[in-house]
Amino acid sequence: MKDSWFVLIEGKKDGPFSIKELKKDKRITPDTLVWKEGFKEWVAIRFVSELKDLFRDENVVKKDDESNEPVSTDLMQEQAALTLRQDPSQWILLVLVLILLLVYVLYQVK
Repeated sequence: MKDSWFVLIEGKKDGPFSIKELKKDKRITPDTLVWKEGFKEWVAIRFVSELKDLFRDENVVKKDDESNEPVSTDLMQEQAALTLRQDPSQWILLVLVLILLLVYVLYQVK
C-alpha cells in the first residue's frame, strides 16, 4: 500500500492506515505520532507535510497563548520543521576537536 501510515495511540502501534482512514478516525489528532517506511522516528501529524490537510478545516488560524496574536498553521509547521532539523556540521566539528585534543595529548606523552 502506497500510503501505509502507522500511528501510536495510547502507547500502542496501530495500522497501516491510508490518509483517508486517518482522516476518518476520531482518535487521530494533530499531535498523534505517525510513522511510515522511510521515517527515522515517530513524528506528530502536524509536522508531516503529506498529512497537513488532515486538520485543515479545524486549524486555519490558532491563537498563541502568550501573545494572543493569531498564528497561521503554515508558520507553526515551518517552525516545527526547523526545530526537527539537526545541523550535522556541529557533530563534525566536535569530532575534529576531539581528534585534535587526542593528537595533542599523545604528542605530549612522547
